[in-house]
Amino acid sequence: MRNLLEAYAFLEKQTPFKGDCGELCNSACCYADSTTGMKLLPGEESLMANVEGFTVFDSEHGKTLVCRGSCDRAKRPLACRMFPLFPFVKKDSLGRVSVTVGFDPRANICPIARQEIIPDYRFVRAVRRAGRSIIRSEQGLRYMLELTGELCEISELKALLSE
Repeated sequence: MRNLLEAYAFLEKQTPFKGDCGELCNSACCYADSTTGMKLLPGEESLMANVEGFTVFDSEHGKTLVCRGSCDRAKRPLACRMFPLFPFVKKDSLGRVSVTVGFDPRANICPIARQEIIPDYRFVRAVRRAGRSIIRSEQGLRYMLELTGELCEISELKALLSE
């Protein structure tokens, strides 16, 4: 839990650019359903329990959170705080773990992800630090390795389909 709270703190005041990024896309990422909402990290459901404006659903990949289109930004889950970036976690053949930040391949609704706008470097650094915090727990590391694998598969599929 402490690792999640530390990750939250890194992203508390950081956003992709100054201002409300929802103004760029009419808050497109805030409108979702139980299949397109934000995935919660292990342990994050307890932090989001009873937070007004959010609903948590069980999905085939764990817990998914949906908001009602607007929320108290200070109470957002990590997936929302990092969007449209993601801290990709990889383990090499020697067992060394690395975290690199890139655009989440699921973020095609976001003008920032379509690279119309370069995110603020402080935001990118905060996403990397948050990723490093998450993987300090064994459960967080397993989750991030699994999700990184899924996102890499999505990226590969998108590349194949665009050829």
